[in-house]
Amino acid sequence: MKLNSITLRNFRCFQHAHLELHPQLSVLVANNGQGKTTFLDAISIALWPYINEFDLANSAGSSKRNSIAVSDVYLSKKNFQDYQDDPMSKDRFNTTYRSVMSRRLPCEIQAEAKIQDKTISWIRFRDKETPNSHTKDNKGCKELRQLGKEAQKELRKEPSTITLPIFAYYGTGRLWNKARLTERSKGENYPQDSNIASFAYRDCLNPASNYRQFENWFANVHQHIMSIRMSAELSGEIMEDKELKLLFQPLRVIREAVKFVLSEVGWVDIQYSIEEKSITLGHGKYGHLTVNQLSDGIQAVFALVADLAYRCYLLNNHLGDEAIKQTPGIILIDEVDMHLHPKWQQTILTQLRTAFPKIQFIVTTHSPQVLSTVAAENIRLIEQDENGDYRITTPEFSPLAHESGTALAQIMDTQREPPLPIQDDIRRYEQLVRDGKEKSAEAQNLRQQMEQAGYQFHQSDLDTWRFLATLKDKQHG
Repeated sequence: MKLNSITLRNFRCFQHAHLELHPQLSVLVANNGQGKTTFLDAISIALWPYINEFDLANSAGSSKRNSIAVSDVYLSKKNFQDYQDDPMSKDRFNTTYRSVMSRRLPCEIQAEAKIQDKTISWIRFRDKETPNSHTKDNKGCKELRQLGKEAQKELRKEPSTITLPIFAYYGTGRLWNKARLTERSKGENYPQDSNIASFAYRDCLNPASNYRQFENWFANVHQHIMSIRMSAELSGEIMEDKELKLLFQPLRVIREAVKFVLSEVGWVDIQYSIEEKSITLGHGKYGHLTVNQLSDGIQAVFALVADLAYRCYLLNNHLGDEAIKQTPGIILIDEVDMHLHPKWQQTILTQLRTAFPKIQFIVTTHSPQVLSTVAAENIRLIEQDENGDYRITTPEFSPLAHESGTALAQIMDTQREPPLPIQDDIRRYEQLVRDGKEKSAEAQNLRQQMEQAGYQFHQSDLDTWRFLATLKDKQHG
């Protein structure tokens, strides 16, 4: 499945907005509060009818969470003129202005996607604002639901070889805002459910972290493997290499994904500690630590990659070691650069796309380092004009492989240097040096003030200004 486009009408901040999506990667860029996360939320709502057709996808609150709420409806302001009879006023009648807010209906999310070589379009909408009203679907949604039903039916066959698409939404709350497992997840059937393919859709569109769900699965698989090996040893059986390879396959798939994406920081050896009752990550230099002892950036990326790899394998374990490479799907990541050092920001998208090559990633970012790793065709700029209308465009300039400062200026419309008062002093000092007045009292005082404030000159800048001063002196000599 690939999502082609999403169109919003009267949804949150958008009266109307149309977003065309790239089949491999779309990076949404905008100022704060201008709708990046709104699009991710809208996409998750649009995808829910398909996911909801799978037996184990639904958990407490998931349908409500993946529907259009009354609070999602676009609010418009209406201005009134109020005429009041005021005997104390010179004009007798006072004119005052007041405004009221009203919801615009219908509120719609329209999506178009390519599914199994077929392009379909559907709409989810809300046309009432009463408390007991709910999200409605058009006829196109029936086709989407039918595709989900057929996939679930195929999944029940034994053996099933259907390759299912993965869906997941990782919001800014993914860092250890560990969403509590639902009551159904914690119930007595949970260990059995967690090994069924459609369980990979459980809470997959919950933007809070689902790390606990992965951790429980990993612990169960680890304990199962240890139990089988112990039984074999006690009975004197010798397990063949083929049996061992198949037994360790789930853990091996997860470890390979984690090792590839976290190679930047060295914490690549994932294990389960029975003593700690927790997952640990190992580093060649620092040994093993529980995941919650590591930095926020490492935790965030590990949780995302591990959860994503686990869901890929659970959905399509018939693909074996190739489950991660061959699983298609749609992944939403809000602020993909969150908590990452700039060096890691410059590699994270490439690592994710290489590790999961068939997945369509739709991400948001505020990082010029991230933007310097993608082409213009992958970037979508969300901008609001002076009238409050939104437009979504692809930039004319491609920041791919350019310095991050270029992406900052060309894509994000932000100056390379911060707009601080000291900038005027820097420019004045530069002009004095270029005029051959570096040793003047004014220049000396300026430099002293700037250095006391913490400013440090680049030696190359000083050399250039002095060279220009020499040329200027020769020309006038």
